[in-house]
Amino acid sequence: MTPSEMIIGPVPKYVENRMRSRDTSPEAAALHLESQRRLGPVGRLKLALELSDLTHTLAIAGIRHRHPEYTHEQACRELARVLYTRKA
Repeated sequence: MTPSEMIIGPVPKYVENRMRSRDTSPEAAALHLESQRRLGPVGRLKLALELSDLTHTLAIAGIRHRHPEYTHEQACRELARVLYTRKA
């Protein structure tokens, strides 16, 4: 039993099934879930942070592609504006 399962209990099968992509076989989903469980909480956090960094890097690259005149700092400010300003 994982530490999170000890606190909140096991994930019900209907939740696991709902979280699975429609184009993913049950076998592949089970392998993915098991690999996530093996990572543990620290490993999953590390992976999430790495994915967040990659997402920001790709977003900045997209901004620089659309605005080649922007410096890196300007592209970072634009990303922050897009992420953190409210839409009217």
